[in-house]
Amino acid sequence: MLYANGSGVPRNYNLAIRFACELEDAAEAETELRVGRLEALRDGKLPAGTRFDLCDDQISGAMGAYCEGLAEEQSDVARSRRIEAIRKQLPEQAKAMLPELQAAEKAFDEARSRGEYTGGGVSGAGGFVTGDENRLREQFVINLERFAAGKVPKATAADREQAEGQLKVAYDALSAMPLDPNAVGEPTHEGIKATQDAWQALFRDWMQFVPEAYPELSPDAAATELLRLRIHQIRKVLN
Repeated sequence: MLYANGSGVPRNYNLAIRFACELEDAAEAETELRVGRLEALRDGKLPAGTRFDLCDDQISGAMGAYCEGLAEEQSDVARSRRIEAIRKQLPEQAKAMLPELQAAEKAFDEARSRGEYTGGGVSGAGGFVTGDENRLREQFVINLERFAAGKVPKATAADREQAEGQLKVAYDALSAMPLDPNAVGEPTHEGIKATQDAWQALFRDWMQFVPEAYPELSPDAAATELLRLRIHQIRKVLN
């Protein structure tokens, strides 16, 4: 991609073709498409300014997993910038608490990928896991942004209590599901419990962080929003 697009190096399609041919995880059909497109770019058969992306020709599960990981890395760069912009606006105490909140979020993301993933053991499973983690990370930043802007549905202590009850019902149903402990890439009861434990730790950190970071935001509103998101995640696994 660097040599095909001239990103930081002189454009060199022949080198780009060489590297395309050396990809170990690429299916034969992918390589043919990829090399053909690079040759078309080299020979001026595509419009000037057409950018080359390795993942435009992704077919195999293995390459899909790689491309999902690449997309996540790119998204992480943008998310880091958004988080830094949010951090600058936080009170000093909240700034000091943010790294712990981020660590709890990461622990939850990883626990959910291990414990609640339902994609099976197919060749592209790693990509599906990465994609799910990417969505969780994005939701975390969205929560920070929405809480900062106060764009959270109003909720009372009664609403929070109701959401807590709904979460318990959903979690109990998930815990009671018959599962095959030998199924590759499927949830396990141990993984489900570990995921919920990680979420509860994250929820506690959120509840400590919100009053310091957003003193004008109702803790009940923030809690209810987080509880509803978790209920949705569990119901997806149930379905």
